[in-house]
Amino acid sequence: MPKLIARTDLLSFTSRQNLTRTNGGENLVELPFPDITWERHFGIFTRKGGYIPTASQVLVDRIIQATANVD
Repeated sequence: MPKLIARTDLLSFTSRQNLTRTNGGENLVELPFPDITWERHFGIFTRKGGYIPTASQVLVDRIIQATANVD
């Protein structure tokens, strides 16, 4: 898709991942515009009292730490 976009004179709305050389987006540039930035929300569900593997618990703990000050 990035190669197709690059062949036109049109603006496009796409992920930053499409701006990489490996995706064919080396001729595309990002125009920073905060009002159209995608927000992604996700959650983690666990069963109360259920087993959580150590690696999963480490991931959950790091996500909690990283997002502690995010609005």
